[in-house]
Amino acid sequence: MHFIVAAFGKDCDDFVLHIYASLAEQERKLIADRCRAAAAILKQKGEKFGFARSKALLRRVRPLSVAAQQRATIERAEASRAHIEWALRQPGRAQRPITFHAAAKRLNDRNIESCTGIGQWTGYQLRKMADRLGINHPHRMPHAAARSAVRELWGHRPETSGREILEVLRRDHIISVGRIYELLRECRGVTARQDPIQKRVGWRIDYRTCARGRIGRIWKRRPEVTARQVIEKLGAQCPVNTRFVQRVLKQCWIAYGKRSKQQLYVGRRALGSWRGRPNH
Repeated sequence: MHFIVAAFGKDCDDFVLHIYASLAEQERKLIADRCRAAAAILKQKGEKFGFARSKALLRRVRPLSVAAQQRATIERAEASRAHIEWALRQPGRAQRPITFHAAAKRLNDRNIESCTGIGQWTGYQLRKMADRLGINHPHRMPHAAARSAVRELWGHRPETSGREILEVLRRDHIISVGRIYELLRECRGVTARQDPIQKRVGWRIDYRTCARGRIGRIWKRRPEVTARQVIEKLGAQCPVNTRFVQRVLKQCWIAYGKRSKQQLYVGRRALGSWRGRPNH
């Protein structure tokens, strides 16, 4: 490819261009060396470089910059208001309300430019834009209603999982998986804080928190209980395996300190196999 410099014309050959390029590179090095030397001399004399910004100026400027960014964001969102409202009015799959992810896909299928002008629409971005513009999804579940619904479902069946609650609530409403798990953790945390056995043993809070609490309460009433008896007591509503029950019983025995020889023997039976033989 022939390289042409406008100042030299198209008839300048490559040899002359190489010479001029080498001279220009050397000149830039000399300029940089002179600038560094002059800056070092000025620093020795106590001179300061750059724009000195006081803390008072920063306190005045930062709120103004944040407000300007918010105005620019709202202006970009207002330009996409009609597209967002149209996407949220579209029907979803299987006669269900359309999700933000599906609405963003509809916008991308129509080649509608995103609010930032870079990349494609995403469900998270669409939800943020709708909240910023005050556009309420017709089927989006408010946070207070979602909390009460999750608490009600969890109260009827504490062993229920987040996916099961999601299947129930998504029939008529729009709610995210992360929101459901957050509300579930809140319910489990309240139950754990009210359980003295949970505080004593220090179990972690997860989807088996309620099952551990039930096993602990059974053990507190009857310390000689075996794993098989615990499973029969819990029934089909709380499905747990033998190894899990044995581990919970062992943690209860350890957390509640010393026992008599007879109690320790009974405890070994409780921590033994399914048939309850001593675990030596």
